[in-house]
Amino acid sequence: MGFCSNCGKELSSNEVVCSSCGNNLNLNRRIINTNAPGKKLLKVTGILFIIFGVIGIILGLITLVFSDLLSDMGREQSLERATATAMLFFGVLLGIASSILQLYAGWFGYKNCNKPDKAQKCLIFAIVLIIIRFASLFFDDVIVVAAIIGFILPVLYLIGAWQNNAVSKNYKY
Repeated sequence: MGFCSNCGKELSSNEVVCSSCGNNLNLNRRIINTNAPGKKLLKVTGILFIIFGVIGIILGLITLVFSDLLSDMGREQSLERATATAMLFFGVLLGIASSILQLYAGWFGYKNCNKPDKAQKCLIFAIVLIIIRFASLFFDDVIVVAAIIGFILPVLYLIGAWQNNAVSKNYKY
């Protein structure tokens, strides 16, 4: 049992041509084995990334629209206040950008959780999200428990991608 790497359709072990896209499976050796050890981690963290990504985008936009942040940017203010406003503004923008990336990484991980040949891209997403999460610590009031929780999902995503990547080295594509 495997999946066509061209379209992702589940295949029986005796299929020679994918019934969905016509991919010649014997010629290209493009069956992806369902033995992807990181499948569950990528699927679950992918779903959670999608949920939290959407929530993060909505909250970030609400913060920009309904706070005094944008109106403070144009006012004359002390250097300390201007610096604080700029830091908060860039922190919110970083949060929105991180949420967009998290949403896309979640979709990609969920869609490709059973395809070890896509694990390397998942690894890149995980590393970038961990770096962004680390950078966001400088813009927020750091609460230790919240900071630790913020790293859990990207690390679990990284572990799932790492497990699938190790398996992908055994396949011939």
